[in-house]
Amino acid sequence: MDWVFLDTNAFYKLYVPEIGSTWLRNYVVGKRIVISELAMIESATALGATYRNGRFSKAEAAKIFAQMT
Repeated sequence: MDWVFLDTNAFYKLYVPEIGSTWLRNYVVGKRIVISELAMIESATALGATYRNGRFSKAEAAKIFAQMT
């Protein structure tokens, strides 16, 4: 099985639709994903900012965060 390292931006794209999200989701199929310990903290921070900007409701943001963990 192949391994792929994702930086925070790529990891975030797996859960929050952005340009390139579909391509990335297809790319990681069947691969083990490796992220740094900071990726979760940075992703949570980015998700919080996206929520505060009004893109997601509190329930939607909580659901996305639960999927990340």
